[in-house]
Amino acid sequence: MSFEFVVYGQPQGKARHRTTKTGHTYTPAKTLKYEADVRAAFLQRYAGEQPLDGPVYIRICAEFEIPKSYSKARKAACIRGDELPCKKPDIDNIEKIIMDPLKGLAWRDDTQVVRTDASKTYARDAKVRVYISKY
Repeated sequence: MSFEFVVYGQPQGKARHRTTKTGHTYTPAKTLKYEADVRAAFLQRYAGEQPLDGPVYIRICAEFEIPKSYSKARKAACIRGDELPCKKPDIDNIEKIIMDPLKGLAWRDDTQVVRTDASKTYARDAKVRVYISKY
């Protein structure tokens, strides 16, 4: 059994918890919304499926929209993969914002994830492609 789905829109990273002056901590709204989008994208294809048992492998491909200000030559380089997005968000924060909401849906516990592969590239349309399988 494996799962494969796409989260449309500009890839985001998991933001750190914020703390108010009174000491209350909270997760930023933008992070909560994106995590909800990840859950919705998964459930749209796999509602009712049982989480995977045993070791799990996850591959995350974050595809950023090519900036409109780039020249035609530079846009072509981005499509070919000659230029990659060395910009925020960091790849580990992309992994976190994708993996955290999948606990209990794609796998039972985060300890099951034994291998991850993540990449950042440019594409015509921004999205994150996710592939999950037993390892």
